Amino acid sequence: MREIISLHSGQCGNHIGHKFWTSVSQEHNLNPNGGFEGDDPVRVQRLPVFYTESATGRYVPRAILFDLEPGSLNAVRTDEWGSLYHPESFIFGRDGAGNNWAKGYKGEGEILAEFIIDRVRKLTEMCECFMGFKYFHSMGGGTGSGLTSLLSVKLKNEFADRISTSYSIYPSQIVSDVVVEPYNTVLTHQRLIENVDQCVCIENEALFRICSEKLLIDDPNYNDLNRLVGYLACGITSSLRFPGQLNVDLRKVAVNLIPFPRLHFYCGSFAPIISLNADDYIQHSVAALTQQAFDHNHMMTTLGPGAKYISCSVTYRGDIPSQEVDIQTLRIQQQYSESFLKWVPNAIKTGIVNIPQVGFKTSATVFGNNTGIRHVFSKVNDNFEAMFNKNAFVHWYTNAGVEEQEFSEASANMMDLVREYERWTEDEDDEDDEE
Repeated sequence: MREIISLHSGQCGNHIGHKFWTSVSQEHNLNPNGGFEGDDPVRVQRLPVFYTESATGRYVPRAILFDLEPGSLNAVRTDEWGSLYHPESFIFGRDGAGNNWAKGYKGEGEILAEFIIDRVRKLTEMCECFMGFKYFHSMGGGTGSGLTSLLSVKLKNEFADRISTSYSIYPSQIVSDVVVEPYNTVLTHQRLIENVDQCVCIENEALFRICSEKLLIDDPNYNDLNRLVGYLACGITSSLRFPGQLNVDLRKVAVNLIPFPRLHFYCGSFAPIISLNADDYIQHSVAALTQQAFDHNHMMTTLGPGAKYISCSVTYRGDIPSQEVDIQTLRIQQQYSESFLKWVPNAIKTGIVNIPQVGFKTSATVFGNNTGIRHVFSKVNDNFEAMFNKNAFVHWYTNAGVEEQEFSEASANMMDLVREYERWTEDEDDEDDEE
């Protein structure tokens, strides 16, 4: 069995991760104590990918939840599903990172990292065929950015041949109360380029827009945003957790989605996303799911003008015929041909999982490599440069051991990535002009 270890960093990472584990456990008919309820062998067949089975038959998430302060972990531990985790899965400090990347990367984070890595080693020793890591974290917080950056470096050095995937929450001025988020994001982004194999980019601004415009929630809160991320993560991992038609796994997906090593940043969407009042008026056909999943307004990342898919993966869930999937994915490529790079044939990889997602009869999850992701990076870097050019707030980082040169290098690396994505968009546009 190809086991995966989940790492939940900081307040955001722990809350999103907890939503993920709650939904996943319900899909596998597990109760809050990790006991299996039911007689469907399909539900339990691949549980070892994400869970460890105890001597008493209890299924325990193969996860590590950590923070530089105990508050977020206490909230998870006291939740109805908090008893699902192993007591040793909770690792925390006392002082907190104070929204400072440097505190997580060079301060108390260095001490906590040793305890986390020791726990990782113990978990890998219990695996038959350890596949890799899955990070849940924010880019703007101190622990989510700094400690995740440090762990990505250390774990890449120790487990270089294992694949790593991150679910990274990018900040937004709409949903933010931290001034130094651009610094934390740019410094973390450099480590994601160098040490993480696949990064699913999720933007708070896009989540807020979906809640407001699609779910018609007047005043979205973090629970609403976290629920959307949980839907996406459940959809992406479903092919690892259940057998199905046209099954895929993350390593195969990486081979199909990443044309060049540095271009491993994905956007993602989930369908159906509709308000409760509209459910009776909406079609749930494969065509409707596909149309909505590829709609840029449903993307959990804001894609700017000129966005084109290099390639993407679609996972359908529920009782869905494979022939209909083939028809609809072909239709999408033909109808929206200008949204796909022409030099990548068969740019859509599909998978079907027969077990539906909790709360849905059928659903579709899209995640892909899209050149429009560069606009997220450009926006963050613009905010970074506006402050860094004034040398504002930099002393909080230099006092903790970060050199100013590191800021410049991280920003330059981010803009290099933006230009790489731009290059393929511009090359495609130039070819269209010649024709």
